[in-house]
Formats: sequence, C-alpha cells, structure tokens
Amino acid sequence: MNEVKERLEKLKKLSELKEEDFAIPKRGIAYKIAYDFSQGKRKITISQLRKIFSEILSTCEEAERDLVQARRKKVLIYPKIYYATGRGLIPPEFSKILETILDKVEDKEDFEKLKDFMMALVAYFTAFEKGEERYERF
Repeated sequence: MNEVKERLEKLKKLSELKEEDFAIPKRGIAYKIAYDFSQGKRKITISQLRKIFSEILSTCEEAERDLVQARRKKVLIYPKIYYATGRGLIPPEFSKILETILDKVEDKEDFEKLKDFMMALVAYFTAFEKGEERYERF
C-alpha cells in the first residue's frame, strides 16, 4: 500500500493520473486499494464506502455547475472521513489515502478524475465484497 500512497503523493493534480493508472485490474491503483481494504482486519464495508462515494459524487457534480461551491463541499468531506475513522468504520490508512487524493483536487478536470477514480474503486470493492474467487471468474 505504500507504493500506492507514494504514487498518489507525487502527483501535483489528480488529473495527471491516467485512467490506465487506476482502472486496470490487478495493476491499477483503485484495484489495489479495493483489494487491500476489502479483507482482513482493515476491511471496509461497501456501505461505508458508498457513503463516502455519495459525498464525493455530489461534490463532483457540483463542480460542473459551480467550481467555488464544489471546493467548499470538498473541504467538508475531510471531517466526515475523520469522523468515520474515529468511530472505527474505516482504517486510518484508508483515511490517509482519501485525504491524499482529495488534496490533489482543485479544478474541473481534477473533479472529473476524482469521480472516475471513485467509480472504479467502488466497482472493485463490490467485486471483492463476496470474495476474490468470485471476481476471478469474470
């Protein structure tokens, strides 16, 4: 997971991330995050991930209409992530990854990339929810 975090930290903007860097099975960042946090003691439930995804998706849609308002909404996502971490609903490592990603979002292109990234992440989490063996059949 350190490799993923380092790759994300090197970005100046999230829009620098190419789709093949996060969406490809087995190698993509979204796949690796979903795999790592969908099992074991660091497991995140799909319902918890969807709550975060819903907030982020709403913010990304707002960016299409009003970038200033979307930036305000983005800032309000941080306390929600920390709240979920404090309650033990998401592990601190996942919280840090989300924070790193959100830190890279400033313009419309970044918000669009954030939406695509989160959609890939939720898709992989959903695939892994029933176990990797089920996903491997696809």
